[in-house]
Amino acid sequence: MNCRNEGRGGSGYLNGVLTVIAGLLVVVALRQSVGDGVGEAVAGGQAGKSGALGIPNAAAQRLDMLRAIERVDGRLQRMEKKLGGTLRVEVMSMPPVEVREK
Repeated sequence: MNCRNEGRGGSGYLNGVLTVIAGLLVVVALRQSVGDGVGEAVAGGQAGKSGALGIPNAAAQRLDMLRAIERVDGRLQRMEKKLGGTLRVEVMSMPPVEVREK
């Protein structure tokens, strides 16, 4: 990276921006070390579901997917069973029928 300070104005601006960035980094570091509740809640939720340190548990994810597929399969089987038999259709309202001759 090629950085050149063009006179006094450029370095003052650069120092100001770097100071602001450093201050924001300190705030982020303090919030993480003290804990603001949000990070802890997210980490706690991840640790409960997927293992330590937020690492996904592939086996648990596969079991969740299998259970979801089984639920969908059950619903599909019930729908097929209903559609396989006779269906009762009742017309509640119908517009007048117009017959066109060719």
